Amino acid sequence: MDKTTPKNDKAIQAFLTRISTARSILSTLESYLDDHMGISPEDVTWAHAGDAGRLAEKLEDIFETFQLVKK
Repeated sequence: MDKTTPKNDKAIQAFLTRISTARSILSTLESYLDDHMGISPEDVTWAHAGDAGRLAEKLEDIFETFQLVKK
């Protein structure tokens, strides 16, 4: 192995693959939210509000895990 080839190339590939997967999930989530979770305003119930709250809580957990600052 020469000095320009990282010893951790398998880890780098796994890292990049997982980032790509995360980006795909985020894109799908963004579309889902842009569509207001597929719910028409006149059909919104407290159950839907609860679902949106759980989604927000999960995202907040991710922010806390990776010590991200909300903007």
